[in-house]
Amino acid sequence: MMMKNFTLLLFIGLIFYGCEDSNINYIVHNLPNSFIIDRDYKWEYKRTEYVNKTDWENERNPDTTYFDTLHAGPSENHQYFYYGWGNPLWYSLIVKNDESVNHFISIGDYIGWLDYITMYEKPNLVSNYSSIFDTTGYFNIYNSFSSNRYIEIDTLDNIIKHSYVEIKTESEGYYGYYGESKKNLFGLEKAKFYYDRNGDGNYRYFMLEKLKEINFEAFRLERFKPKLNGKLNQIYE
Repeated sequence: MMMKNFTLLLFIGLIFYGCEDSNINYIVHNLPNSFIIDRDYKWEYKRTEYVNKTDWENERNPDTTYFDTLHAGPSENHQYFYYGWGNPLWYSLIVKNDESVNHFISIGDYIGWLDYITMYEKPNLVSNYSSIFDTTGYFNIYNSFSSNRYIEIDTLDNIIKHSYVEIKTESEGYYGYYGESKKNLFGLEKAKFYYDRNGDGNYRYFMLEKLKEINFEAFRLERFKPKLNGKLNQIYE
């Protein structure tokens, strides 16, 4: 009789738990269709370096850990945007959202300390937010792009977050690169990559993880942005 009572109570408890769980109001962040740069942003990331591929794959025994800052924001006419690492910021990509195909592309770069701008012959596809992933013919359009992509869904408490995970590989005999980046409505969430910068077989292995958004301080870009705007105006006036 005691066993029957216990079973009944367990059954009632499961029903109650199921009802409680079904009443949760989930906040759902759907997949992005563009990179959001409606204003100046500044994010802090943790970079972790590993000495070999095995430790990198298993995320253990990090060799070096340090913090880096990603800046992104609009230019003067809001047609193009800067997107660069470092604090202070002296180098950035020149980027834009191509809304016709839901692609986030880089069309050039700017070196602040030299006040020098370079525009590419063909853009690089930084992020592919198209709901249909088909890279056919991309070699004719882009200089560089991710060749694979899949969707990842994370749930934390009452938040469901959808992300694209892009995979990019490059190899030209003297150079090797692998990158895996996770991107959602809030930009770049995390990444892992390795590369042989000098083509000497000495690969470097890194992890990258977003920690938080940092309060933007306009004075830290008071020299960089006017110079960048000046160069863009010379090209597109």
